[in-house]
Amino acid sequence: MAFEDIIKKIKADHEAKESEAHKDHEKRVDQLEKNQEQKLNDMLSSAKEKAKNEKKKLYEQLLSIGEADLRRELLGKKQQLLDDAFLEARNKFLKQNKDEYQKKFASLISNLDQKEGKLLVGLDDKDKLDDGFKKLVEDKTGGHFEYEISDKIKHGCVLVTGRIRYDFTLESLLSEVREKVEDKVIKALFG
Repeated sequence: MAFEDIIKKIKADHEAKESEAHKDHEKRVDQLEKNQEQKLNDMLSSAKEKAKNEKKKLYEQLLSIGEADLRRELLGKKQQLLDDAFLEARNKFLKQNKDEYQKKFASLISNLDQKEGKLLVGLDDKDKLDDGFKKLVEDKTGGHFEYEISDKIKHGCVLVTGRIRYDFTLESLLSEVREKVEDKVIKALFG
């Protein structure tokens, strides 16, 4: 083989190896690009999934906050309705005629089975719970009571017998009734 043929053969081998190296390089570049693209797609998919989960979490939190606000608002409305109902009951009680008003308080006192003491009458009730009220209590109990108007009481009365005070102020009576019936009224009105 001649020298030129050897050089041609070396060149041909070199070109074949260079071509093969070039193809191998292109394959590796393509594979790297595919790997990078896959990583990018995986990262994008992961980021989308995280965003979706965060969006869902945020939605659930906002929904929970909204539900809590609605429950608070509903409770406030229920409480306002209950307050209004007891205010109306209070006003109706105060609007009773004098005889009925006296009879109700005298009945409460006569149930105590007390025969003496001091009747403290509310300043705003001095016209309804007057000396006639004292006489009615004495007739119902068969006892004798002192009578005094108190500026510390608005409506109703207090019976003081020694160290014991029986509170029949309207506020006290309504508070006691409210404690007893509030849960029942709430269940009846709101299920």
